[in-house]
Amino acid sequence: MELDEAILAVREGDQAAFAAIIDQTERRLRAFLALQVPDRELIDEVAHVAYITAYEKLHDYKPGTNFFAWLKRIALNHLHNECRRRSHSAEGVEKLSLLIAPGPAALETEETRDRVAQLQRCMEKLGPEAREMLELRYQNALEPIQIGQQLGKTASSVRTMLTRLRQSLMHCMEAHHAS
Repeated sequence: MELDEAILAVREGDQAAFAAIIDQTERRLRAFLALQVPDRELIDEVAHVAYITAYEKLHDYKPGTNFFAWLKRIALNHLHNECRRRSHSAEGVEKLSLLIAPGPAALETEETRDRVAQLQRCMEKLGPEAREMLELRYQNALEPIQIGQQLGKTASSVRTMLTRLRQSLMHCMEAHHAS
């Protein structure tokens, strides 16, 4: 079931169709959140709450617009709220709000600067087509079918290439972190 079809089905009362929405967006949402904050538990928590909110407010979503951008905004709002809550709690996690990207505040900690520099070095090792594909996917929030149309590839090959690129970047960053 395509994303737009699943959204329509949920809006018409088919609660089970929301699973298709999650299947088609969860990996990207978690990747987006991972770029914002390095805490895996927080990523899980925020993603979970974002999907609950998206389900409850799906009637507010305007069909034909970018659903993933709408979902990211929900998740980012929850992330900011959770960071604020944690910074005021006994846990003392005020560091989290500094790690949230985008913006210059995200570069204020040495650890974050190192991770960003590390990612940039790993990205530079990729070819121009790979960098363009990642930019289209994560900066422009295009779907694999749209990327494929722009690059003359099938959506399936784009998904496969993106998976391999993410794995390559992860291995590169892990190798740098281990050294």
